[in-house]
Amino acid sequence: MTLPVLNLPLLNAKRPKPYIKLKQFRLWLKGLPAGDVQKTSHIVLQQLKILNQSRYPYSERGQLLDALRPTVRQLLLSLKQSLHRAQLPLSTETTLTAQLIQNLLHEMAHGYKLITSDLMAKKSAKENDQLLLRESIYISIQYLARSIIESYLIYTSPQNDTWRELHQLYRYAEYENIQNEPIDDPYPDFVLPVQYTIDLVYKRIVLLSLSAPYHLMKNEAEDVYYLVSAWTPVCEISELEKSHISNQYGVDFATDMSPRYIPENLEWEPVDGRIIDIAEVKNRLNNHTAKILRSNVDIDDFIDGDTPQSLKERQQRDMLLRLTDAWNGTLTRETRREDRGAKLRMALGLNACHFYCSNKATFTPEMDEVRLISSGDNKQAIVFANIYRKALQKDRVHEKTTYPVSPWQQHNISHTGLAISSNNSLNNMNVKVGEVVSYLFESKTGLRWKIGIVRWLHVNKENNIEMGIMNLAHSAVPIAVKAVDGLGKGTDYFRSLLVPKQVSIRQLRSIIVPAMLYDIGTTLSVNMGTKLLYIKLNKLIISSDSIAMFEFETLKNAPVDLSQII
Repeated sequence: MTLPVLNLPLLNAKRPKPYIKLKQFRLWLKGLPAGDVQKTSHIVLQQLKILNQSRYPYSERGQLLDALRPTVRQLLLSLKQSLHRAQLPLSTETTLTAQLIQNLLHEMAHGYKLITSDLMAKKSAKENDQLLLRESIYISIQYLARSIIESYLIYTSPQNDTWRELHQLYRYAEYENIQNEPIDDPYPDFVLPVQYTIDLVYKRIVLLSLSAPYHLMKNEAEDVYYLVSAWTPVCEISELEKSHISNQYGVDFATDMSPRYIPENLEWEPVDGRIIDIAEVKNRLNNHTAKILRSNVDIDDFIDGDTPQSLKERQQRDMLLRLTDAWNGTLTRETRREDRGAKLRMALGLNACHFYCSNKATFTPEMDEVRLISSGDNKQAIVFANIYRKALQKDRVHEKTTYPVSPWQQHNISHTGLAISSNNSLNNMNVKVGEVVSYLFESKTGLRWKIGIVRWLHVNKENNIEMGIMNLAHSAVPIAVKAVDGLGKGTDYFRSLLVPKQVSIRQLRSIIVPAMLYDIGTTLSVNMGTKLLYIKLNKLIISSDSIAMFEFETLKNAPVDLSQII
């Protein structure tokens, strides 16, 4: 078999000066400056580059790198904290942090690839050398896979050649039949109740790549990565028995392409192709999701007044449902997209959508409610002055009237959505998957803002945003809602949108509300400014970190005494 061609640093011809011994190196690590993660990371990175460019025997190199692994792990965890909170597109500072993370990961991978390369060339039959070879391949794949995850977390493309090296290392392990040999890893990136193997670290990044990572919510790629770790033993990778496949998952080990779904209309001619069978993985996911759903509180429990599941449990439930949709949904585009360029203006976020759909009207739901309730038979029953003062105070929270609108360029469009991009800085925006948006084409007249949701994001090399929007409605009615029964009861009014009829999903009417405030079974007071009505949420349609979209039923009678809800 042809040995893998790996990207390796150029080695100095002479013996390294000074020649670092393991004991000296450990003392050096203990003396690193504490409290300044950026400074320490740059010092470690520079030392790592020196090690990788120096000629060390593979056994000594392995000892030095193993001593360095826990320090690098802690540095990476600290550096990532700022990225978890960062908005897209990244600022200059966070972009430099993201690059520093990638540099550390790739330099660690370089070190272990040097060991792998030496041992593959030596072809030693010694047991210790065989063990070191398996470990170096395993750790090399682990760092390369981690670099891909970090790219997915900020919606950028993996660095060039990362996937090709992953494929090549796994192919070699497969050829040598060592991919399932257990590895004693003292510094795993995540503690799992399974054997650590080359097969595990390769297949779990494969499964993540097949989970539509650019469609995942912010920071969700990492959760999915560890979730699928338990299912890698039932992910089957086998050689092609024919030259062409369709409607299956596949990977070409000879390319730098990630594993992907091969639709019927794609002419895929791999050089070293494999079929990826995740049928049993899907079954495991479906069973796991069903178990989570069964453990959740049902509608009857809400009615009986029991406490609903926690926020974390609902977030996990919604993530599982999204992953189930990604693997079980239609993987080929059902609607034809037309290449069409047009300019549009777009506002991000539920509050901004409400603001523009209402034609920038002042949002005063508490005052509207006082006026509506006091205009009928209840007028004499309300101490108007106190109620008025309380409502006026609450409405001051909503006095913000500046919501940015950014220019975007459309690339293609269909009945169900469109692809757009922006080459502006967008410093005042926070773009993320799952955010509701309102947009208006510059060529159109009138103020009917369309409503959509961000389905996927990609940040190109120029730090420009590319984005896919799924249309939700041609228009929406701006409303205010608050819960009067069920989950969320006792909260104040929030801006929301009433959708009479969707354009890309079958439900006829629904409501868009802030994420995680309410759930199925919640009764909402809907304040339209001119009238009050009451609805009960009965079906979750869309859930993201930003919004939730529910079908509902309208209640004929108010579920509470009107005089008690203000």
